[in-house]
Amino acid sequence: MAIRVINHAPSSQIASVEYDEDEMALIVTFQRGGVYRYLQVPSDVANGFESAPSAGKYLNEFVKEIYDYERIG
Repeated sequence: MAIRVINHAPSSQIASVEYDEDEMALIVTFQRGGVYRYLQVPSDVANGFESAPSAGKYLNEFVKEIYDYERIG
């Protein structure tokens, strides 16, 4: 499994973002607890966190409500 950490702007909502290249899964850990795995996320969408001025806004606009997810923690 090739999981890599995605660097992102500091966020009051998001603690970390990782991307599993083999599974095309975006793993988001929230500051207040909760880890979610978003499924079938293309690498260019995951990489978008690196240049987004707000990780929370990016997640809301380009990931949530678009990709299926499961809570894993």
